[in-house]
Amino acid sequence: MNTPQKVIIVGNGYMPYLIALCIQKRFALELVIVDLGESSQPELIRSLGSMKDFHSHLSLPEADFVKTTKAEINLGFEYSGFHMSSGFANTPTNELFCDAQYGFNLNGRRFHHLFNKLGQVQSDEKLEDYCLSSRLARSSRFTPPSPNPKSLYASVRYGYRLSSEAYAAFLKSKLSSLNTTIVFSTVDSVRLDHHGFVESIDASQYGNIKGDFFIDASESRLIRRPINKTCTLHSQVPQNLGLEASSSINQAGAALPYSGISANQGALHLDGTYLKQNHRTSLTIKNNSDNTSSTTRRFVDSVPWLKNCVAMGHAVTNRLPILIDNSHLHQSMALRLLELWPRSITMEKEAQAYNANTQVEFKHTTDMDMLHLALAFNRPEILSDEMRYKLEIFKQSGKVAYYEKELLQEEQWPVLFNALGVVPRSTDLSVRNCTDEWLKQELFRIKSTMEKAAEAAPSYQDFIRTAHR
Repeated sequence: MNTPQKVIIVGNGYMPYLIALCIQKRFALELVIVDLGESSQPELIRSLGSMKDFHSHLSLPEADFVKTTKAEINLGFEYSGFHMSSGFANTPTNELFCDAQYGFNLNGRRFHHLFNKLGQVQSDEKLEDYCLSSRLARSSRFTPPSPNPKSLYASVRYGYRLSSEAYAAFLKSKLSSLNTTIVFSTVDSVRLDHHGFVESIDASQYGNIKGDFFIDASESRLIRRPINKTCTLHSQVPQNLGLEASSSINQAGAALPYSGISANQGALHLDGTYLKQNHRTSLTIKNNSDNTSSTTRRFVDSVPWLKNCVAMGHAVTNRLPILIDNSHLHQSMALRLLELWPRSITMEKEAQAYNANTQVEFKHTTDMDMLHLALAFNRPEILSDEMRYKLEIFKQSGKVAYYEKELLQEEQWPVLFNALGVVPRSTDLSVRNCTDEWLKQELFRIKSTMEKAAEAAPSYQDFIRTAHR
């Protein structure tokens, strides 16, 4: 056997169907999906643009997705309350972060350096005014991106807000029934061969199911636990800290085309409206000397691919998403699996490459989470050395220390730092010779262009009402 011919996927929520759809788009093989039922961690997905890109990769029609799931548009995240008295952040925050284009480079000078210089002349300037996506968000307007690359509307970029339950139903509806079996059952046991490879599983409602390759997307790591030789789970937060979460749902007013991330009253709040309800997740930090509490321990599996089994979804991490939604990680891991699909009997080389790339992505995700928690709770000691260096370089000069496999594009880091209240102390050499008058004139022109383009767009309420019909 060079490549698997029968793949067994076990999991909760939307993950089994997302993985199966990816595999179906690439390979003609037999699939068995063991659906363990709804996830015990119901969540509102608040994605950035990566989900839209993922759907495009799988040729999923956007109009059908939005109509079926009643997905709402997420143009970005409003940051507020990240002002730190210690000087960790420089200014109070109330700024939109959008995964979109901000301003334009002028005469070879990068826009965020131009804005930084302008901010030292006019301290009340807001970076969000130079992004069409944020302008649309603030004015509750929206228009899909223009197919004309020369149009300003081509720069509109967005993600979605939807329930994981609706996402599961949509993905399931797109699966071909050809060579695919869906079983609704629990798993009683996992059988291994004498080499430690998974041979089959016993499903209570179906019987014994044999396969060549197994994907564990279960919350309890049903398949992975029997084949783990050593502990591959690592805490996502420092051992002396605990991270607790609480959720609430309240009636909301008009739907907004953006979400919120705020820090106040000793908590980090994540907000997003969906179907006229506001979903809030609140995170708090407390000292936890042994970090053994199941309610506070947050883990990530540093070795998701072992033998002939790959762990994905909640089997890999129970991380509470902040800026980067877990849907991004799941989709990224699914696409990576397609790139490194098993081509050998031992699967060692494929697993090694997969695990190495995934560990880098998890590290960057954890660093991003720690940045938010450090700024929200004034705990700079929880930052990694890499993030501490990135933050210090930006504070000193406005430059970004950019690493391989970053989660954000290089030009998005200044936007995020600005939204978090981190402002450079000095301007870049490339803009120091710009006169204040020229700078004000050119950036005012850009800001005015963005404002007029946003005003010409349709109402977001009208758009979403039509899209859901």
